[in-house]
Amino acid sequence: MDKGKRPEAERSAQDAARLNAELDQLLMKVPAGGGKSRAADGTEAGQDTRDSAALDGASGKQNTAAAPQGSSPTESARILSQRNTDEKAGKRRKQHRVLRFFAGVLCVLILIAGAAAGSVWYLREQGRKALLEQRPEETITAPEDAEISADGSYVTYHGKHYMRNENIVSILIMGVDRNIDGDEDTENLVAGEQGQADTILVAALDTQTGSLKVLNISRDSMVDVDTYNVDGEFAGVEEMQICLAYAYGDGAHESCLNTARSVSRLLYGIGMDAYASMEFPVVSVLNDAVGGVTVEVLEDLTAKDPALEKGARVTLNGDQARTYVRTRDHESLDANNARMARQRQYLTSFLQTVQNRARQNLSIVLSLYQAVQTYMCTSIDLSQTAYLASVALTRNITPDTILTLPGTVEEGEVYAEYRVDDEALYQIILDTFYEETDRSQIEIMTEGDQENANDPGHAGSQTEPADSGDQVDQNEAEGTSEQSGADGAQQETSEDDGRITVDPNILH
Repeated sequence: MDKGKRPEAERSAQDAARLNAELDQLLMKVPAGGGKSRAADGTEAGQDTRDSAALDGASGKQNTAAAPQGSSPTESARILSQRNTDEKAGKRRKQHRVLRFFAGVLCVLILIAGAAAGSVWYLREQGRKALLEQRPEETITAPEDAEISADGSYVTYHGKHYMRNENIVSILIMGVDRNIDGDEDTENLVAGEQGQADTILVAALDTQTGSLKVLNISRDSMVDVDTYNVDGEFAGVEEMQICLAYAYGDGAHESCLNTARSVSRLLYGIGMDAYASMEFPVVSVLNDAVGGVTVEVLEDLTAKDPALEKGARVTLNGDQARTYVRTRDHESLDANNARMARQRQYLTSFLQTVQNRARQNLSIVLSLYQAVQTYMCTSIDLSQTAYLASVALTRNITPDTILTLPGTVEEGEVYAEYRVDDEALYQIILDTFYEETDRSQIEIMTEGDQENANDPGHAGSQTEPADSGDQVDQNEAEGTSEQSGADGAQQETSEDDGRITVDPNILH
């Protein structure tokens, strides 16, 4: 029996050797990522069993998982191959889970950005409607040598024809100075303590093109102002410094409306679509909110701040910015003009800074709006702010954006008086609020209307901005505004009508 079984045993040994050889060939085809050589008996050098170290076919790294004991060589190869396949599938599943996670995060971010963009778009659209669909009524006038249509839409002046640009939005901006302590309750101020419009700007924004022009009006410009007595009753129209128009009001909306009426008279009846008055502490708030504003100091102000030396390049911070735009020499007749030059320079740099930051993130404009609420009285709401900002961002701010109305300063009976050059002013109005046209035939006003419109006293009381909600009231010259005078101003009350006389130079 032993002899009969020997050939069969020999055949089994030969089959095992053949299977081992086939397994060796299969394993040799796997990339050798640092794999060890195999011994003649089929085990790896330095290891107890051949099956304890198969190579990972995907990565070339050594797989130390052993095949189950008692399995045949071919079965071991199959198990190793299956494990490699399973590991590859597992890695792909992990990659897919990671990709799905990041895709989900991206979708959420897109939805958030879309919602934010939608909110801004909604604000813009609401602002556009409020500004362009509720325009103030106007009574446009012109110099004697100009021909103007009944509604002021067409003008012929010095041989050229002009058509009113209906895309222009006019915004009155006032910097209000109060001669009070910072902790004093402004709501309890009485007549003569409400302040003056020390800075007066008219921003003309073309909502179609984004073109912006800012007219810088001297606080000492002589113009007709509606005056009121201590009881808030209309006391008549009197020519005086335009800064005092703010004093004849309540220190809030009524003061803004009264100033807007005088500004409109100065600008030949051009109405104000909106207004905003801000107390001077707001300069520091806005300045720091944009990280400071850099200027080259135009005149020596070292008496106020050692760093403000003429010619020095300074990044203004905090109260330093307010000092730069507010300080003036009361002893100099031309002091306000010098200050206006600094204000123009500062405002240009500030607007450029805001514009650069807002183009990266429009929310900076809304943040600034919220930051100045404590110091501001305005007819412009958040939606209108978003709309105006988005339009203004389409064009770059340059030094030519801000224009100072030309004129001459004179020594008045008591105070400095700025006399605006009417001819130069009217050309600025045409260049700002009108467009030159080839139209040669325009509707000319009736003779009676023409005589009224061409009255040399074009700043007369018949030209007043209209009030539509928060819009400027153009038809109520004799409003019921509460009386207030200039900050800490010296007052004189006449016995007959109780009219208040205020000192325009009492403030900074």
